[in-house]
Amino acid sequence: MLYITKILTIITWIIGLFLFLVLYNVNRDVKILLKTNFTRSIIVEKQENVLENNGSLVNCANYSQIHEGKIHIISSMIFFMDRKYKDNLLYKNERKATDEEIWDRIKEIAGVIQDNLNHEAIGTLHLLVETESAFSFVSTTRFENQSKLYVYRNISIDPHNILNLALRCLPSRSVLYLSQDMTLGEGWSRLNLKKFKNQRVVYVLTRHASQKCITEGGTYMKQYRGSHDAYFFYVDKYLDVYANSKLTGVTIVGYGFENLMIGWFRNVYKLTAVNPCRQLITYHQHCVPIREANRKRQAITLVLTLVPYERISNDMFTLLKTT
Repeated sequence: MLYITKILTIITWIIGLFLFLVLYNVNRDVKILLKTNFTRSIIVEKQENVLENNGSLVNCANYSQIHEGKIHIISSMIFFMDRKYKDNLLYKNERKATDEEIWDRIKEIAGVIQDNLNHEAIGTLHLLVETESAFSFVSTTRFENQSKLYVYRNISIDPHNILNLALRCLPSRSVLYLSQDMTLGEGWSRLNLKKFKNQRVVYVLTRHASQKCITEGGTYMKQYRGSHDAYFFYVDKYLDVYANSKLTGVTIVGYGFENLMIGWFRNVYKLTAVNPCRQLITYHQHCVPIREANRKRQAITLVLTLVPYERISNDMFTLLKTT
């Protein structure tokens, strides 16, 4: 009997130690997550807002027609705590980023999603996520205007899927692809979308610095240096969805992505590239100084493409109402 009692005591201690470690880790994660200022709870209110995919397959959302006359954003959410990104992140390009610093950057990206959902010019926001941890974060974060958000789960984030989503799922709509840390600013609510759709152009916009902090190299307004993080185009019957298979394997985080996108719109879709970045404002939200180390340039076959600033006609904008 004494032998059995000792065994039960040991088992009880092992179970107690296991529960302590589990609760300690959960408490640590919760403390980190609470610093994001987002309430964490399962709130996928409409299951139809989550689209299951298989790598390169794009399943389309069946959303309401009430968003006619609005802009539809396609963007992505890279979850930097994933091992493939976490171990390659530097803080101020000096040292490896800590978990808390990485969570600060994730919080910043979540704020970008919220700011874009709040923008009056936006009808829907289509978010590509490639990992379960990214999906878990997005689906358990409470966003305002949640009904605008459509999450495309288990899908590679590359130009092939970005453009396929636009062409297959958003026909006859004005689509804006945004890098994940870009928010819309002024000008968009006044843009005349009816005139825009008949012009056969793509707006490839140079970004402005964040208004929330002073960032290194965040603004490109004084001298043109490229940095096109927004691509605005109308999805019409002339755009070929099948040609996009040639874009598989190109990543959005490697150098050369911008050249490929601009060259593709010009040479394959035959759209005129225009950069009215002083009239249609986008902001680069990168206040947390975390960046990927050793970013590589991708082998892009399309020629180097530049699109300096250019004003568009004032009649592309509706007049401000006066009181």
